[in-house]
Amino acid sequence: MNTPAVTLAELRKRPHWSFSALNTFLNTCSLQWAFRYVWKLPSVSTPAALVFGGVFHSACTFAFRARLAGRELPLTPGVPHGRDTHPVSRGRDPGHADSPGPGHAADALDRSGLPR
Repeated sequence: MNTPAVTLAELRKRPHWSFSALNTFLNTCSLQWAFRYVWKLPSVSTPAALVFGGVFHSACTFAFRARLAGRELPLTPGVPHGRDTHPVSRGRDPGHADSPGPGHAADALDRSGLPR
């Protein structure tokens, strides 16, 4: 049985159910599904998740391009960042009873041999 080859572009033109369409119809709201897929009305609002995703994507793209260009971007101007600057990331919880006392930073500076 020989069936003619069908291209992906031809298949997309045929009526079909996408995951988004099924999810909207079954789990969200059948009226919303009709507005979007039957009557093809534009959306009245933009979901917050879509806005957040767009901003996050733009920020990641900006940071990646800066890194490719050899620039380092601080998280907050004037505030050191990285794994070793946060007490919890070093295994020390500042609110925990086993954490070093108030003289810890000065002691570490003395041991480092750096001038004060």
